[in-house]
Amino acid sequence: MIFFWMGRIQGIERYRKFWACFLLCIVLAFFIALSGCKEKEPPAVGVVPQKFTLLDLKGGQITVPDDFKGKVVIIRFWVDTCKACAKEMPEIDQTYNKYKDRGLAVLAVNAGQSREAAETFGSRLKITYPILLDPGSKVTKQYGVKAVPFTFVINREGIITKRILGETQSESFEKMIRDLL
Repeated sequence: MIFFWMGRIQGIERYRKFWACFLLCIVLAFFIALSGCKEKEPPAVGVVPQKFTLLDLKGGQITVPDDFKGKVVIIRFWVDTCKACAKEMPEIDQTYNKYKDRGLAVLAVNAGQSREAAETFGSRLKITYPILLDPGSKVTKQYGVKAVPFTFVINREGIITKRILGETQSESFEKMIRDLL
């Protein structure tokens, strides 16, 4: 009878040790996973945006911010499945055509889609400002963009003055641009 109880106690101890090790492994795996999950945050207002070079739909290289010194720059991240993008991009195009001679530059960065998808979307909406291709979403990730539309507004001094996640009203967008020009 004693051997029966001793064996049972040893079995319970092994059972407890197994679950303690198992839980410890789960906790360690959780902390290791979290340590590698530092997601990039979008550049803050008041800083110079990170430099990047992308191709436009015509095959030309565009480097931000180097190619736009002294201009007000709008960088807009988008995809063709974004309803807000489809609504706002033509409105932004009107503002762009109205103020481009006064130093406004608008860049539409397509977040990882194919050239054909970006061309079709831009043609359908009759966009006249440059559409940039971001294969693999490298710049999109570099800028910490996790949802679209996401817009960065950069003043003539090359400083980010505004970050906009989601839709904006065309009147308030135009007023913001006028104030910077």
